[in-house]
Amino acid sequence: MAETLRSAGYTVLEARDGLEGLGLIIEHSPNLDLLLAELRCQVVGGKALLAPACRRIPGIRAIFLTTAGDSAAGEGQELVLTKPVPEATLLEAVRRALASRARCQGGAA
Repeated sequence: MAETLRSAGYTVLEARDGLEGLGLIIEHSPNLDLLLAELRCQVVGGKALLAPACRRIPGIRAIFLTTAGDSAAGEGQELVLTKPVPEATLLEAVRRALASRARCQGGAA
């Protein structure tokens, strides 16, 4: 996914897990536009990353990745993609998220 986004001209920061992702949010805020994260991840999942991201970057958008049948998918205004995600679907979701006026909904968590 990262290579697909880079090939499309996006700057991508990668984390091995949610804890490393939290470090990237802290290190690079307020210069982030989009959080793309696994909805469920060991230690720190995507939803848990959203609250600190929103506090640091109020305009950030979020896309979560999930597996089919995940009961937490679709809660809130964030976009949720079911894996595997075709490249065209990923790129369209990123374009839509970045163009959206919807803003962070996780700041109060």
